[in-house]
Amino acid sequence: MGILGGYSGLTTAMVRADGLAPQRLRRNGTLTNTWGGSVMVTASTVKRGIDAFLLETRNVPKSACAKLVAAMAADPSVWDAQVNGQSVFVDNTYDPATAAAACKAHGGDRMGFVYFSGLAAGLSVAAPPLALPSVPPRVAPPASEPEGGPVVPVGPVGPATPVSPIAPAPPITPPSSLRLPS
Repeated sequence: MGILGGYSGLTTAMVRADGLAPQRLRRNGTLTNTWGGSVMVTASTVKRGIDAFLLETRNVPKSACAKLVAAMAADPSVWDAQVNGQSVFVDNTYDPATAAAACKAHGGDRMGFVYFSGLAAGLSVAAPPLALPSVPPRVAPPASEPEGGPVVPVGPVGPATPVSPIAPAPPITPPSSLRLPS
């Protein structure tokens, strides 16, 4: 997922089955946060296609809401953080005042974090742009003429002389110290 161009088909069940969730979220075959609320993972879109995923958690106590959203927003892979569907990012930057107001009004009933690397947006393979080496300097031709003259054809070549076969070598007899007794 993500490396091959997107998160199409990503589900909580897939994350759970493949063991991709942190151990601290895995309880009795489900994904659960510290406070017992559910954790869900779904595909999402930031720029095009399904190039991101949403991690949504529920039932976060009101007292932990602002701290959790601040900690999660500090992750450079988090593109957006939401409290009850309201983004707490202003101009693509985490805004603590907006987060505090949203947490005060709604608590952590439903908190979402959109993860986006920017690398997989519609590409077949997620990779940074290829950095090609600079063009080598132009090579100047030599200042003097090359040595030697032009190559001219040689006259006709006569027939080849036949080669006689090589006689086989006599067999090698091992020394008596290596011979097996008869």
